[in-house]
Amino acid sequence: MMMQFLRKDIDIISAFAYKELIERIRMNPIGFLGVLAEPFMVVAGFMAVRLLFGFKGIDGMDALLFLGSGCMLFFLFKRVALGALGGVSRRDRSLLTLRRVKPIDLVLGRGLVEVQIYSSCMLLLVVGLSFVRWQPLADNPGAAILVFLMAAGTALGISITAFVVGHRLPPVKFLARLVISRVLFWTSGLFFSAALLPDNVRSLLLWNPLLHAIELFRHYLQPRYPIPGISVGYLAAWTFGSLGLSLLLYENNEDILLENQGDEP
Repeated sequence: MMMQFLRKDIDIISAFAYKELIERIRMNPIGFLGVLAEPFMVVAGFMAVRLLFGFKGIDGMDALLFLGSGCMLFFLFKRVALGALGGVSRRDRSLLTLRRVKPIDLVLGRGLVEVQIYSSCMLLLVVGLSFVRWQPLADNPGAAILVFLMAAGTALGISITAFVVGHRLPPVKFLARLVISRVLFWTSGLFFSAALLPDNVRSLLLWNPLLHAIELFRHYLQPRYPIPGISVGYLAAWTFGSLGLSLLLYENNEDILLENQGDEP
């Protein structure tokens, strides 16, 4: 009975994720290729800026892979973590009239789409660079995938928590957007390696779980890349802790969330 119940939830989440992806493809002038091209355009923009300042990469890490992995993981985290803050959109609110559909299903479905898009882009980047360099650029792909999923899980936990708490305390939504869009942007290692930071600065930034995720991901792709102070255990604690807290908060506030859903900004 429990497996049947869980399977129905998974089917609902998958169906909404498929609906969300199809809508994005239809809204993009060049369809699915345009959806995949958006993350690459961001990476290309950052790479162009860094090249203007003479960026030649980090010891033990390909320059494009360094920036690409940082950007992909950060924007995955940002899109997933901020995805629920607008509540349920007007076009999706009618789905909540169905008995089996809950607000969290829509949040999870939207997060699943982001994971599908950014994981596909990351795979294309690694495989493409491997062909260009004529050497494999993923030394431990299994561990890299696990870190990628833990980053997405942490973002999802933060998203659901901000969704629930922000429904009761609207200023939390503004604060979450500020922290994720601004503070994490400059402290997550998109443009720098933690190994090159002074010890006192590095110890201050190690509170950020996304920094651990990005640095671990780079290390598992190319093991010569140094990661002093970076811990997979810390990232795992954030993943399971944020997911556990978010599900607990949601379970105790689901009725209130169903009563009143704001439109997306």
